[in-house]
Amino acid sequence: MAAADDRVVVTIDLDFGELVFLHGVPHAGLIRLPDVPVAERIALMETVLERCGDSLSKRAIVTASNRRIRVSLQSAST
Repeated sequence: MAAADDRVVVTIDLDFGELVFLHGVPHAGLIRLPDVPVAERIALMETVLERCGDSLSKRAIVTASNRRIRVSLQSAST
């Protein structure tokens, strides 16, 4: 549903990345926040959106923690 509405999904669940990479589930972008304490999620989301907004508009998968932000762009064939 999010992909059809062109919306980025934000999740703490690791399985969403697996669905996209291994099973080719369509998406409009994905932000994963595994192991980020609740109190830190909003500040981290602000940082992710500032740094990765352009990548997210290209349907990137962003995995963020307090130590790093990793951006993965899929090839055009998926």
